[in-house]
Amino acid sequence: MKTLEIADRLELDIRRPSGIVETVVHPTLKTITSRNFAAIKDATAKAGRGEVLAYRCITKVVEDTIDSDPSRIAELQYIREHNATMRASAGGEKCDQIGRTFSDRTPAHKAD
Repeated sequence: MKTLEIADRLELDIRRPSGIVETVVHPTLKTITSRNFAAIKDATAKAGRGEVLAYRCITKVVEDTIDSDPSRIAELQYIREHNATMRASAGGEKCDQIGRTFSDRTPAHKAD
């Protein structure tokens, strides 16, 4: 089984005004750069919420499936677009279509 390591969450260590050091998980970001970290640090200080001490980008290992392959994603998109064009240009007549995708629920022919 092939695996991938992907971003899971971003943890920030913050020293609150009371002196307590707290680790929080950022609600939206999973990775940041040093420039983003500086902006977060400045915004937290301006808001009076404490001093951001450090950050950690936590990763997780997931199984690599064909669904995560960029070339497969592009292929499925092409199939959906091609089939939609073929159906539209057929004007209700039977038409040739290429491989069906799981998200393409449109019948191949009007008689289906």
